[in-house]
Amino acid sequence: MEIIKDKIQITDKNIFSYIDTDDVFCDIETLGFSSKKDPIYMIGCAKIIDDNAKITLFFAGDRGEENNVLDAFFNYIKEAGRIITYNGDNFDLPFISDRAQKYGYSFSFDEVPSLDILKEIRKIKNLTGLKNCKQKTVEKYLGIDRKDKYDGGELIGIYKAYELRPEDEARTLLIQHNRDDVFGLINLMPILSYLHLSDAKIFIEETDFSSDKEMVTKGTMDINIPTPLRISDPGYYILFEKNRFSAVFPLVNGRFCYHFFDHKNYVYLQEEDIAVPKALAASVPKERKEKATALNCYNYIDCNEKTLTNDLLSRYIKEILRSRF
Repeated sequence: MEIIKDKIQITDKNIFSYIDTDDVFCDIETLGFSSKKDPIYMIGCAKIIDDNAKITLFFAGDRGEENNVLDAFFNYIKEAGRIITYNGDNFDLPFISDRAQKYGYSFSFDEVPSLDILKEIRKIKNLTGLKNCKQKTVEKYLGIDRKDKYDGGELIGIYKAYELRPEDEARTLLIQHNRDDVFGLINLMPILSYLHLSDAKIFIEETDFSSDKEMVTKGTMDINIPTPLRISDPGYYILFEKNRFSAVFPLVNGRFCYHFFDHKNYVYLQEEDIAVPKALAASVPKERKEKATALNCYNYIDCNEKTLTNDLLSRYIKEILRSRF
């Protein structure tokens, strides 16, 4: 078994907001998807020490060294406070456990807290507009560049060829892939900021009421996101960039159209062209009301600084964000 070590300086300081000093990042490489018959040939790990990612790869020169890889890995994570993976709760960690049983290990990941980044990213897929949740897709969304261009499945054949003829080129490809996967996990951490957008503190700096066509609001928030986020609907367009935002709201006859996102609790009054809570519409004749939908669940507010206060606008922006999850 070979142990490969590397140190990479972390330049994005936002990463440190989402990690602890005893976190361990982990990614495995296997010869297939069956933990019963397919061995692990590499486990990549990383810890954050000062401003650096200390990467350690445990690489089996042939499948007969799998036991050594597992043994080295278990020693490495003895002091881990949390294990961070990508799809690790469903693949990496159960796979390691199954392979460990083959060699008589009794280790259980139930004793170690874990963070599966994939699970968190799935929660914000709709918000961010990600095409899929593959690690490389998310890295591209965040502007993360990697040298490795292969996926784990493509490398199976390369590893099998390496077993028969250990050549430097194949070894470099195998190590580069796992190294990039592990370091990629670290670089993905700032994407967790999107999960907290709806709970962020919104500070309105200015609102332009001068037009009868649209209203523009600008401000800041107490969260810094890594990539600009644009969300839009017929009733709004909002751009979030780092810790700032700019929102444009089209006006209807010079009035602000305030949408309610829990339309099941509202009824729509046809003549008035507004939605009101069901409890307030109990006495309204049936022929004058109907169930509200996402399209007609709104009310109108005069567009001025007395009615559209900073508190109301910040609350509305947060409601918009919550509706996107």
